[in-house]
Amino acid sequence: MFKDIQQLVLKELEAQKVEQSILDKVQQAKTLAELEITPTDAIAMLENNGITPVLDDSDRTVYDRPRNYQSKADLIAVRKTDVIPVNNRISTQKEDGVEHTEKVTLDGKEYEYSYPIERNTIHFAMNGEVASHEKGNWEHDPYAILQPFAEIKSESVASVTSNDTYTRGGVNLTPNAWILCPANEVEKIKKQNSNIHVLGYVGKDVKGLVNPFLSQLGYRAEKVGEKAWEDSESNKQFNQLLEKEHLSAVQHYLSTDCEDEEFLNKTNKAIAITKMLSENHLIQSPEDYERLKPQLAKTNYKACFYHIMNYSSGALQEKVDNTAIIANHRNIEVLSEKMAHAGMPLEPDEIDALQEQVTCPGSPKACAIRKNLDESEFANIILLNSGVRAYDKENQYIMGDVTVPQPSSEQNEEQAPVENLTENNSMVLW
Repeated sequence: MFKDIQQLVLKELEAQKVEQSILDKVQQAKTLAELEITPTDAIAMLENNGITPVLDDSDRTVYDRPRNYQSKADLIAVRKTDVIPVNNRISTQKEDGVEHTEKVTLDGKEYEYSYPIERNTIHFAMNGEVASHEKGNWEHDPYAILQPFAEIKSESVASVTSNDTYTRGGVNLTPNAWILCPANEVEKIKKQNSNIHVLGYVGKDVKGLVNPFLSQLGYRAEKVGEKAWEDSESNKQFNQLLEKEHLSAVQHYLSTDCEDEEFLNKTNKAIAITKMLSENHLIQSPEDYERLKPQLAKTNYKACFYHIMNYSSGALQEKVDNTAIIANHRNIEVLSEKMAHAGMPLEPDEIDALQEQVTCPGSPKACAIRKNLDESEFANIILLNSGVRAYDKENQYIMGDVTVPQPSSEQNEEQAPVENLTENNSMVLW
């Protein structure tokens, strides 16, 4: 696009017979900013001359703007993605009802199960392209979304860091937002997003075009590292801005949002596998489970229960929202609701027994309830029993009794002895 604009400007100036020094300045320019032309003005100029505006190799030069982070208006949120926004909104996977489908072969027969993905956050880098790392690679994503940060609703912003700012819920794009996309997709994306700027590019992906472009929009471009901007002085100003604006800053992987998203996804997967096993009557006895356990290993079925029974929040947030699940020990409450929704309701004593493992892990009562099982195996068995009850009315349980200890009124619950067992308080486990 810059090359076409440069030629148009030169042609116009030559017609005006300006001084050679002015022509030389235009010829030496590398960016729109040096020509004092904005991207929107450039697009209008090209279209008025019958030229389709398209970013190309002439648009890969960053205009070096001074470092001056004084307000949120100096920041632009950048999202590289392979998903096109619709109706001027970036939706979360949870909002879009995204489901993940997997297959597993058990005893020579293939089975399929699906579960919803409950990732409900949208992520951006600030003033630059996101850096790829071991948990994510955006090197070849075809789309880049640039949204002025000051125009994102403050109440939706959960955390602001230079490498990974994220919101809870989706983001409505404003008229000052831009989508950079392959040139042959411009018209389609414009129809789907009528309220924002859409600009095409030539090339296999958008890599290398974002920083130069945002610098033409008036922002300072930064090189984004895995944990922060690579420029230390820019980081210093950025952190001062966060303090001034009272913005929360926590890396997503250290947040309650991240651990709860992981918990919800693993819970959904565990329930989906349990339902698949139960509705196909694959586990009717302890022997069935032991036989299928190695075959289920490739699904990471058991690993799901480590997340379900997580009783210690790893989040490093100073303030914990009351909606947080693991940090507020609400694991079993959520699990119970999801099991009921799946048609495999847990019984009250099962809910109480699981809650004991989460709120008082390692206590004599908790250990006595699960006998020689670890917490994840204990939860696994309870879910399978619920599945059997739901799908096999004649075979209500698949294992024998394990008694649940109840403390006497004279004993502290934390000191309830293992011997304090009663036959009228029992669950059926293996």
